Amino acid sequence: MTTSSDKIKGILLTTLLYFAAVAVAHGVGFRMEVPLSYIHLLDSRIVSEHPATSLWYLHNQPPGLNAVLALVMNASRLLDASPEKVAKLLFLAVGLLGAWLLFQMLFKLTDSRIAALAGVAVLLASPGYHLFANLFFYTFLLHLLLLALVWMAWRFLEERKPKHLYGFAIVAAATSLTRNLYHPLWAVLAFSLLVLSAGWLHGWRGALRVQIGPAAVLLLVLLAWPLKNYLVFEHFVYSSWSGFNLRMQLPVAQHPDLNRYLSSGQVTPHMARRLRRATRGYSETGRKLVLTARKSDGSLNWNHLLFLWTNQDITRRATAWRLGHIRLWLAKGIGQYWMFTRATYTESYEGGIRGPDSPSYRAYAAAVRRLVFADLRPFLERLVPIQTLHDQAKIRKKPVPYTLFGAILFPATMAASLWLLLAGLRRRIPEAAVMGVAWLCVFWNVLVPCATYGFESNRARFTTLPLFLILFWYVLRSLNRGRKLLPHSQPAPARGWSL
Repeated sequence: MTTSSDKIKGILLTTLLYFAAVAVAHGVGFRMEVPLSYIHLLDSRIVSEHPATSLWYLHNQPPGLNAVLALVMNASRLLDASPEKVAKLLFLAVGLLGAWLLFQMLFKLTDSRIAALAGVAVLLASPGYHLFANLFFYTFLLHLLLLALVWMAWRFLEERKPKHLYGFAIVAAATSLTRNLYHPLWAVLAFSLLVLSAGWLHGWRGALRVQIGPAAVLLLVLLAWPLKNYLVFEHFVYSSWSGFNLRMQLPVAQHPDLNRYLSSGQVTPHMARRLRRATRGYSETGRKLVLTARKSDGSLNWNHLLFLWTNQDITRRATAWRLGHIRLWLAKGIGQYWMFTRATYTESYEGGIRGPDSPSYRAYAAAVRRLVFADLRPFLERLVPIQTLHDQAKIRKKPVPYTLFGAILFPATMAASLWLLLAGLRRRIPEAAVMGVAWLCVFWNVLVPCATYGFESNRARFTTLPLFLILFWYVLRSLNRGRKLLPHSQPAPARGWSL
């Protein structure tokens, strides 16, 4: 039997463990980087001076990352500190909150402070953790959002209070508004799964009544962004990059106007006239955000209106290719699965190790990769001699490793945890429904890159690493208790809804 003092001690130990890991990472050379030239970030100078206008004229992706960039740039100016220092403080807070949430969920799952701390230690020992904790990008922000999502699901299923379902809806919407990968469809599926699970566990009438307000909040927030794009640009889209991403690595011709822009930063005279006519009502700042070819740092502007105007055509042709080549699409998906299951800190295109040049870090990261991500490709190629599949698992004509993680650890954990959570749902155990939400998040994170463009998906896998650890601990606990892979928890007690 655990007590509140065990939990408090665990949180204190988690804090010590977290800052010890941060200190070690700093010692081997990790430093915060704010890569303002990244295609995902708007012109930092405009974002700093006109944050609201920048988000109003943003169309290439949802606003989450650039909203945080605006916060960082303005705080940097007000505090007279570098953007890197402000971002570091923010990410330190994000990391600590994430570590606390992971500890608490593993503690609830295992009733063991040692087991929960071990799970946190595994996360903090990952070289990928410190790579993304020191890179201003989606990845580290999303790992906290997804942890918070599962935590809200757990609280709701245990306490049945509307405030936790509201929290779940807001976090799900925030996740969709932070990265294209977490499409609004994912948010709706996750919310629906939670409500249906609550109905199955505790009664349908209460579950359906309590979800009305949170469902409305979720839909309103999700619709706000495409409605804004329709109001400003007359396109009801979440991202103007969807077609570009769908077309990547397919034998489908790029749109000639977009191809010219990407190769030279120029548009045809006819397109330039069309752009000027379409943006007559825009503010001067808005015109800079959607018409200039270069950002103030000299990098290409990927929020150019050309992406929006060519998006529908590219999306249509990329979708038609997939529907017309189902077998090859499936083979590509299998090849991209192996890209997804590489180490998160592996360079996506060249295969090297990302991070500082410190010999100690390089040796450690290489050792982890040899142990957990050992390459089984030679053996698996002989075992499955289907050349079409192996041809698709290449990047720049170089074979992608078939990792031990991807061949055994990941699929075994996903299959076993799915079996467990379905068995738990049959017995009406709330914990099983929480694992269902976590499982959906992890599965979505592999499904979308495999179905679209997976060359860089290994780095995106970090966002669900904490949830994968929760599922892994879920399986280990059941194995350790020797219950033939059956959950040990008790069914939910009869209790009314807090309406």
